[in-house]
Amino acid sequence: AAFSVTSGDELLPGVFGPHCPGPARFLIPPLIIANAVLIFRAFYFGQSIYFGQSSRNEVIAAVLMLSVTGGLSALLIPSHGIFGAAWAATAGQIAACSVFIVARPRMPVPFASLSAIIAIAAFVLGADMILDHVAFLGVVPRLAAKLFIFAVAGGFVIWRFNILGLRDFTGNLSRRVAPQPAE
Repeated sequence: AAFSVTSGDELLPGVFGPHCPGPARFLIPPLIIANAVLIFRAFYFGQSIYFGQSSRNEVIAAVLMLSVTGGLSALLIPSHGIFGAAWAATAGQIAACSVFIVARPRMPVPFASLSAIIAIAAFVLGADMILDHVAFLGVVPRLAAKLFIFAVAGGFVIWRFNILGLRDFTGNLSRRVAPQPAE
């Protein structure tokens, strides 16, 4: 989804047809934000189930998300259509995540890590925007360069912040494969 934001002009006509890139391009950012907040809430605060009161917090988050999404949908959809719905969904996810940020059952919010990830994302976006203005690159080399930058940055974030547990997995695997010292 994030790659489609930076490469939407080249990809969206092929995926949605020649008439859809404009509207789809405006829908993608709020939906990416909503999904990023949902993923953060699910993966980071999902661990809080082991620390008590999480079911109460989850119920509060769900009710708040439905209330915010429903209320904003009623206000925004009549005047803004599908774009209003996308922003209502985004606001609902942010409201639900805020329940866990405020409650924080023994889980501090990793603001330093989040800030670093946002800075890396801003760098990737800036690099992609620069590539859009490099006139001598054709569509395929430009997409390849964008995909390369995106993949390297994404791989770095996944590895550095151990998002998928790959560092732990490879560390455990290397300890098992490495020869054991003789006793």
